[in-house]
Parts: sequence; C-alpha cells; structure tokens
Amino acid sequence: MLVLIAYKPSTSEAASMGAAMWVVALFAGLWAWSTWRGRRHATAMALRRPEIHERKDVFSDYWVFDFVEMLMVHEYNVYDWPSITSYSLYALRRVGDAQWEVQQTPESVKESMVELERDARGTGALRPERMAKHREALLRNEWRRLDDHMAARLDTHYKLFLARYRPIDTDSLVAYWERLVALLRDREHRQTERASARTLAS
Repeated sequence: MLVLIAYKPSTSEAASMGAAMWVVALFAGLWAWSTWRGRRHATAMALRRPEIHERKDVFSDYWVFDFVEMLMVHEYNVYDWPSITSYSLYALRRVGDAQWEVQQTPESVKESMVELERDARGTGALRPERMAKHREALLRNEWRRLDDHMAARLDTHYKLFLARYRPIDTDSLVAYWERLVALLRDREHRQTERASARTLAS
C-alpha cells in the first residue's frame, strides 16, 4: 500500500521561498521595463533622426537629419581610386509648405576649406576655375533649397515626427559629426604614415 505524505515547509523555508519569488519577479519586471524603454528610445530616435541613403555606381550619399536640433549631416563617399569620404554639417529649416533649406555651419565650412586646399595639392585636383567656384560658394555659404524629391521624402518623416515623437535625451548631432570627422582625420593620418613608411623603405 502506497502512502503519500504531504510535505509542509517550515515557516523559515516558506519565507525563503517567498523572498526568492519576489526577487525573480523583480528581475523579470526590470527586464521588461528595460526592454520597453529600449524600444521606446529606438522608436523616438527613428522619428527624431530619420536617415536617407542613396547610391549610384561608385557614388554614395547618406543623410542623417535631426528635427529637434534642426541639423543635417551629409556623408559623401566615392568608392573608386582614389576613394573620397567627406562629412558636412548643415543647419536645417522648413520654409513654406514642404520646402526645406540647408546651410553649412561655420565649423563645417572650415573643415570643407581644409579639404579643398588639400585636394588642390593632390594629383586629381579640379581645374583652377572650378576650385575658385567651390571656394567662393563656401565663403558665401548661402541657404540652399533641397530638391523636390528629397524635400518630399523629408517632409513625410517630419509629419510623422510631429504626430508621434515623445522627447528623449541623446547626444547632439554636432557631437556625432565631430566624431565622424575625427575618425576620418585619424584614418587619413594613418594612411599618410603608411605611405611615408613605404617610401622610406623603397
């Protein structure tokens, strides 16, 4: 004959089990809250900072906009030889109905002037008259209207931003641009050092 004996935990054991269950529930709650917060932040970032990427042959343009700071970072790449990479920072504004304009920031103009002067000394430099036009345009630094296709895409993102965005804290787009430029300059410096080492070794 089989006799089943029910186990009844002592008061101290029951208290320990209850505490353990509370700890498990607490960690589960923290994980759920952290996951929700991460998703909320990612959704808000996508609304605040839309990205547009276009590529044709060896040419690539990548834009990051920020509707809170009203700024835009433009990354331009040429995947050819010699390869070209540049990062520009622009102020951004909406004018009228779905019209957008940009103007390069003073810090970005300074970086672009450095790049222009460096390119002028390179083997693939533009003709002097074209160089002069580029330099003049940088010095004027006027507000420039985005083309209708880009403006329409941007305005679609902007309307979603107005309807759904909830404020979040994040690094400034200026800091993002500064990091990109610093990484680019560091890469160029290392390339120059390797080229100099090869020249000395030959």
